[in-house]
Amino acid sequence: MFRPPPPRPGQASSLTGEECGKAKEDGFTEQLGLENGIPSHDTFGNVFAAIDTEAFVRCFSRWVTDLANLTSGEVWDNNFLLKILGII
Repeated sequence: MFRPPPPRPGQASSLTGEECGKAKEDGFTEQLGLENGIPSHDTFGNVFAAIDTEAFVRCFSRWVTDLANLTSGEVWDNNFLLKILGII
């Protein structure tokens, strides 16, 4: 989803998250309805700092459990969750 692309053959590393965001800023801005573009690193930091970690873990765990129930457990069998989250 928001992950940088893999490195090209012969390339030492792929784009950083920031470089990927800047390269795709127009698409993200339009798709996500971001009137002022992609929020800054500081904005993300402020949002994450304000999150109640214990409440987030409870909600995320319930979401994963519900997702597993909806997919008959396939979340664990075929990396479905990782694919949804754009990790693989």
